[in-house]
Amino acid sequence: PGKRRVEGLTIYIGTPPRAGVQFAGVNLSNAAVNLNYEYPFYAAASAMGYRVIVADLIGLGTPGQHTYVNHTEEGHAVLDAARAGLAFSGAPEDSPVAFYGYSQGGGAAAGAAEHAASYAPELNVKGTFAGAPPASLDAVAGAIDNHMIEGVLGYALNGALARHPELASLQDEYFNDEGKRYMASTANECIGNSVANWAFRDTRTLTKDGRSFSEIIRDDERLRNVLLDSNYKLGSRALNAPMMVLNGRNDDTIPWGQARDTAADYCASDGTVKFVTDETPSVLPRSVINHAVPMISQVGTGFQYINDRFNDVPAPSNCGQF
Repeated sequence: PGKRRVEGLTIYIGTPPRAGVQFAGVNLSNAAVNLNYEYPFYAAASAMGYRVIVADLIGLGTPGQHTYVNHTEEGHAVLDAARAGLAFSGAPEDSPVAFYGYSQGGGAAAGAAEHAASYAPELNVKGTFAGAPPASLDAVAGAIDNHMIEGVLGYALNGALARHPELASLQDEYFNDEGKRYMASTANECIGNSVANWAFRDTRTLTKDGRSFSEIIRDDERLRNVLLDSNYKLGSRALNAPMMVLNGRNDDTIPWGQARDTAADYCASDGTVKFVTDETPSVLPRSVINHAVPMISQVGTGFQYINDRFNDVPAPSNCGQF
């Protein structure tokens, strides 16, 4: 209210994959089902006057093995989508651009913000909303063990092994037969199928020595050097535009602390950062409820932040206060 609507700008939301139709899709070859639950957000952004581009990440609509939380690859995909969207719409190259995403999309949006200066310096990035970004895989791996969406760890591990063939021997070294079935299953699943097949599994039952996935990531230097390097861990690069980071204090999927630490890292690199905590009380832990509720309840917070950046309102910062 009281602010002009900015026409013809572009907001890029870093989730989810391309489908045959906009709302849902089915891969008949493996019965994988995709539900585009964020479609109402795209529609709302479009109704507000933004050009909306939803980025296909590698393996999610484009060829290749999907790599969950590889923020360099996801960030490059979002930046390429920004370039393509501006070109397709015939908009000037210096048109304002913003990145908006939640969960994996929040990580992809933050990855785009981190890499914009080096990978796409021609883009006029005005700001980023990164909701519940999975900024540190070791923290996320511990949180989602025995969890409804425990299968997403397989997405990350399959992606890492595909890009680092020198780690291929780790499957035989660590996984029992059920663990190998888990890896094969999650290589091409959508989240609904992973829930049906692997919800609430204890990863200690998938390994030969009874260690959890997070313990193996922590203990094996070869795996740790890949999954905890700057491609996967957010916060190691300076931003070239303001950012809002939002996470639920009781998020049962993407831990609040690792998002807070990432926001603090951006502050330490002289970033203009607003960190917001959603205080939804804990409900049915490990069910995704406390992860999903802020995605819906805080969408207005994110849109208001982006709209203010497009209107050149001075960006807020609470660095040093969280």
